[in-house]
Amino acid sequence: MASYEGNKGPVLLSSGPLRKKIEMAKKLGYDGVDLFSNVTQIEEAREAGRVFRENNLEIALMVATTLSAEGVNLTDPDLVKCENSVRRYQEQIDIAQAMGARGMPVGYLRGDRMEGISEDAYEERLAQSLRQIEAYAGQRGIKIWLEPVNRYEINTMNSAEKTREFLRKYEISNVGLLLDVFHMNIEDNGIIPTILKCKGYIGHVHLPDNQRYACGSGCFDFQAILEALKETGFDGYVSVEAFPVFGEYESARMSIETLKEALAEQ
Repeated sequence: MASYEGNKGPVLLSSGPLRKKIEMAKKLGYDGVDLFSNVTQIEEAREAGRVFRENNLEIALMVATTLSAEGVNLTDPDLVKCENSVRRYQEQIDIAQAMGARGMPVGYLRGDRMEGISEDAYEERLAQSLRQIEAYAGQRGIKIWLEPVNRYEINTMNSAEKTREFLRKYEISNVGLLLDVFHMNIEDNGIIPTILKCKGYIGHVHLPDNQRYACGSGCFDFQAILEALKETGFDGYVSVEAFPVFGEYESARMSIETLKEALAEQ
């Protein structure tokens, strides 16, 4: 879901006023949503949060789209720019808190590893930025989730296993994994075994189908995926980050019906 009107990305329910989209999600049976947000003012965030609470719909994840537009890069080799990126992310943590969101992602905002920068130096800079962010977020009740993204979109931490090892190595508290089965299908050696290997690290999960369309439109075995998540003890939200090629409402309906059916078969 988007807080604004219209979106060309893998976002369901982006057209129309926010209240209408919230009511539609609740009518379809969703308990929570990922909110792609361009909100920058605390009062606006509080008002949006109020509408979510009135409809008993939780913001499982708040994606601050303004940060990407500003070029935030949490591993910028320029220390001043990197520190400014951390500060801007922290400001959006305040927005997430005002909305009542559970967590925020770090995906593309970690930045590519630039030419001439070693992998160790890149990871050290990212770990330093994440420690500042998670400390700030933890004081405000916001979780931070690091997302593995496939090689065609970023050049580092493409696989879930690689990203899990980064978190294990640097022992960054209040930071978990955001697993997206679309990216995992490209980068990892099997979705199910990788989920099981990530036990204890998973904080949030994206479940589009294999072609990044609505659940039930492709070939993923969602029953097996949900069973694997259950086996790890995961108790967070799974959400649908998919391109609405069948229409926003129909894609949202197909997805939740497919996931509910998979749950019922367990």
